[in-house]
Amino acid sequence: MSTARAVAKNTMSLFLAEVISKAASIVYFAVLARYIQVEGVGQVSAGQAVVYSLIVLVSFGMDQLLIRDISADKRRAPAYVSTVVLLRLALTAVFTAILLFVVYRIGYTRELANITYLYAANAVLRVFSDIALDVFRAHEQMEYNLVVRVTRDIANVVLSLIAIMAGAGIVVIVAASVAASVLELVLAWALLQRRYGLPRLQWRPELGRHLMVAALPFLLVTGIYPAVQQQLNTIVLSATANSTDLGRFAAANTIVGLLLLIPAMFMQAVYPVFSRLSAQAPSSPEASLRLAYRKSFGYLFLFGVAVSVGTYMTAGRIVPMVLGDSFSKAAPAMQILAWIPMVSYVGYCNGSFLTAVGKERLYMITEGVFTVVYGLFALILTPRYGYLGACWAMLAPTIVGFGFYTVLCHRLLGLELPWRMMAASLVSVSAMALVVRWALAAGVHVLAVAVLIAPPAYGLGLYALRGITGEDVALLRRALKPA
Repeated sequence: MSTARAVAKNTMSLFLAEVISKAASIVYFAVLARYIQVEGVGQVSAGQAVVYSLIVLVSFGMDQLLIRDISADKRRAPAYVSTVVLLRLALTAVFTAILLFVVYRIGYTRELANITYLYAANAVLRVFSDIALDVFRAHEQMEYNLVVRVTRDIANVVLSLIAIMAGAGIVVIVAASVAASVLELVLAWALLQRRYGLPRLQWRPELGRHLMVAALPFLLVTGIYPAVQQQLNTIVLSATANSTDLGRFAAANTIVGLLLLIPAMFMQAVYPVFSRLSAQAPSSPEASLRLAYRKSFGYLFLFGVAVSVGTYMTAGRIVPMVLGDSFSKAAPAMQILAWIPMVSYVGYCNGSFLTAVGKERLYMITEGVFTVVYGLFALILTPRYGYLGACWAMLAPTIVGFGFYTVLCHRLLGLELPWRMMAASLVSVSAMALVVRWALAAGVHVLAVAVLIAPPAYGLGLYALRGITGEDVALLRRALKPA
């Protein structure tokens, strides 16, 4: 199967998974938010922030390492899987001890402590499910990820809705998510057993030490750094503001976070391709790697621009429609965070490229610098300006990172910056914005505008200005051609 068709197949599998997952997540969050209101969302986000900041100690950055190394040599899978399982069991004990101490020191109420512990159990279960899913990704067989993800998300929504209709409290609703994660774990490993067989658990000291050392850059880049960048604002806000403001920030951040699943899904399919192409030419990336990066960067940028402008223009309608009128004051926060997709979608491509071609140490250093910047902005802006300051603290460093990594990756590959494509996108999205504004003023429903009006307006502009070329159409045809 060609690279284009492999990416198309895997992207389609992940796309279907993400569409169903995103729909389920929106339904889940909308119903939950209306049920527990702004204060309850703030309480839940406080527990999640602590857990998701610490769970990186269990995952330890090994997911991308597994995918990269197994993609290069499939024979490594049994030894890697066995060793990572044992390592994560030991790291879970460390995580549990630290979590208990943190919850005790913060002084959570009994209900919030129980919520935090349940989210911790949920996170640990998913970390072990990820091991099996990493193997499927390394073999570029994302259809298995589709089955697992969709089953888990549907189970989560169904069980949570049953709990809500029964009038259960937040603790019971979170426990329903834990039950869905148990199902995910069983299904993921059952599929792994059926497709490749389960390796015998065996401790390999040398491999274990190698994985711990090799995973350190990934731990920082995909674990600790994102935890600081994404969770520190929530933690600072929980300590300096009331639960209502925390709930408003969490609501806007959750909706925008759902939009970020799009590039994450796309790069899950492309990352093994980057790794494979890089392994074929470790010293001098070939034209195929340049093409894969250039197209990935271009498509993500084009899509991110449209998503940002559309989200900004419709935030005042989307927030109350999805979450209820009690969250209407979250709309200004969402309008600030709406610009994150435009500058962060390509960040998924840039980061995946750097780690796939063995530049993870460089990426570790540069991301460390940006994490310090994120932290400073969070500590300065969030206490002073509240939940809107937290939004600006997330956006400002992301804009700087967009420029830095875009220039860096293009130079490493010997590519010119795509000024023409960017200009075509900005002109086209400006035309789209005028059409959207007219449609909303004319009373067209916001969903009809988002689905039926905005995409054709943007797409026609791109085609007319050659933001999308005949090469893209030909590539799409090859990708969709049956094997």
